[in-house]
Amino acid sequence: MRRKAWEAVGGFPEHLRSAEDLLFMNKIEQAGFRTVRAPRAVVYWTIQAGLGGTFRRFYVYARNNIRAGLWRQWQAAIFRRYAVIVLISLPAIFSGRENG
Repeated sequence: MRRKAWEAVGGFPEHLRSAEDLLFMNKIEQAGFRTVRAPRAVVYWTIQAGLGGTFRRFYVYARNNIRAGLWRQWQAAIFRRYAVIVLISLPAIFSGRENG
C-alpha cells in the first residue's frame, strides 16, 4: 500500500474495534485507487477456546459492524434468519409435549 493512498482516505477509523479494515478498503476503492485481489493469500484467525469466548468475539464484531454502518451487509441477513427460526419454533414451544 502506498502512503499516498493511506493519507488520501484518512487511514483506518480508529474509533472501531473491528470493521475498520473493511471501511478503509471501501474508501480506497471509492477514491479510485487501483486494488489487486490475492486469491491465494492465507489468513490466520484464532478461534476462541470456548463457546462463551466465541460468542463474545462475534458480539464485539457485530456491534462494531453496526457502528460502522455495515448493518445491511451482514447483521440484517443474520437477524432475518434468526427471526425465521424463532417463528418456525413457536408452535413447538407453545404446544408443549404430549404426555403419553
